[in-house]
Amino acid sequence: MKNRMVLLIITILAFCSAKLEAQVYAYGNFTINVYDVCYARIFPSGTIRMNLLASEAGNSMSTKTDASTYMQLTSIASEDETLKITAIVSSGSVPAGTRFQLTAGACSTGAGARGTPSSTITLDRSAQKDVVTGIGSCYTGTSSTSGYNLIYSWGIDPASYSQLSATSAVSIMITYTILSI
Repeated sequence: MKNRMVLLIITILAFCSAKLEAQVYAYGNFTINVYDVCYARIFPSGTIRMNLLASEAGNSMSTKTDASTYMQLTSIASEDETLKITAIVSSGSVPAGTRFQLTAGACSTGAGARGTPSSTITLDRSAQKDVVTGIGSCYTGTSSTSGYNLIYSWGIDPASYSQLSATSAVSIMITYTILSI
């Protein structure tokens, strides 16, 4: 009786293992593309207004600062590619005797290789200046305080104070460009 029981167990195990060996496989082929893209926006959009005026006799005019805007970015860079953001005054001119400066804050939102902001730069029409370098594949987020905080400062240039003259509203446009380096 024991022999029959052992034979029955061996037969069941052999049958089960034979069933396990008869598995069928099916495969699916996929073609997957990740495209090289780069999108940027200034948030919120609109015109920033700044006015210079002296507060009392004997004082110079104080520098005006605006930190209300953020540059938001989505980038998928090619392998071994890095990007940079540059800025230039592309329309209008900064009034003589003044200087218009930009400081980009570090991006602490989003994820990926968000790059490193440059130190404070003076913007004019002469040349594009680096704002953020070393950008790879990344995103900065889309909330109202996501991205690189753009801090604009407009004030008197002490070296050319004598060139300062009163003006009515002067419009300047800053153009940001994203370049592969």
